[in-house]
Amino acid sequence: MKDTRSDGKCAQMYGTFNTGRAWTSPKACPKGNKKSFTRSQQGATNSSVQLRVY
Repeated sequence: MKDTRSDGKCAQMYGTFNTGRAWTSPKACPKGNKKSFTRSQQGATNSSVQLRVY
C-alpha cells in the first residue's frame, strides 16, 4: 500500500480472519511511503479487510 496524500495522515490495512484472529499491516506515511506485507493464518479460509486512514 502507498500513502498518496500530503495530509499528515497514515494509511493502514486491518482485518480479521474467519478464525477470529485480528491483524494490522505496517503503516504507510508520509506521502510517497510504500509498505508491502503479507498475512496468513493457519486454518483460515476467509478474511475481512479494510483500509484505515488516520
